Amino acid sequence: PRSTRKESSAASDVYKRQLFIQLCGKRAPIPCGYRTPPPLAKYADSDASGGSMESVGRGVGVVIDDYRWTYLPWPRLFNTNAIAPCCGMKWRHKMSTLELIGHVLRVIAFPDTVQDSAVVTRIDNNGTVKMSEKGYNVKCPVTDTLLRMVSEVTAALNGTEYVVEITRCSTKHSIAADAISKADWKTLDYVLPIRNADPDTIPTSFVKWLHTPGGPKPDRDLSTKIIKDLKLRGFETLF
Repeated sequence: PRSTRKESSAASDVYKRQLFIQLCGKRAPIPCGYRTPPPLAKYADSDASGGSMESVGRGVGVVIDDYRWTYLPWPRLFNTNAIAPCCGMKWRHKMSTLELIGHVLRVIAFPDTVQDSAVVTRIDNNGTVKMSEKGYNVKCPVTDTLLRMVSEVTAALNGTEYVVEITRCSTKHSIAADAISKADWKTLDYVLPIRNADPDTIPTSFVKWLHTPGGPKPDRDLSTKIIKDLKLRGFETLF
């Protein structure tokens, strides 16, 4: 019988991902098919702080290397005692969801590193890791929107995405992400002294969605809007 060339793990995973895209369509959650990142995956660290009226600038930070980083301060609503109508919890206490936004930023703020690649976000919240493995959330439609959106945008970039758990502030980059989330620029200067002066750009469609009056709402078209933003910036996508 004719012998066949054994595909590399990364190539095989991309092929499987493309099959999932064809079977699921861009509106359906795309299953990972595996839980262990491939050897050549690109790692990043993210951290999110709970909202607070006493501490200025709290939000979420992402660091992908010694140079590139991004930061998103929370909308004012997330710093108050406002209740999220989607689930009945206070926005500032939805830590698994807030941490998930870090993973979202890892994908949409650094699309050049996601294209044709496997990317991994290290997060110190077990709840975020578990919901990311599932790829959906039946308890909170806003969290479900985030999970589906990041899967669809990653697929559009022909990439695969993972979230893994890390011990809090156990590495240089996780310390830097924690400092960014608290707007602790003094610590960030110490940990990443040669970083880029400006953070990487976050698509405006996502920032606008997060700042929706009354809080972000479920939106099945969020991925389409973000993909459109990325196309306008010159990034090629599969759909």
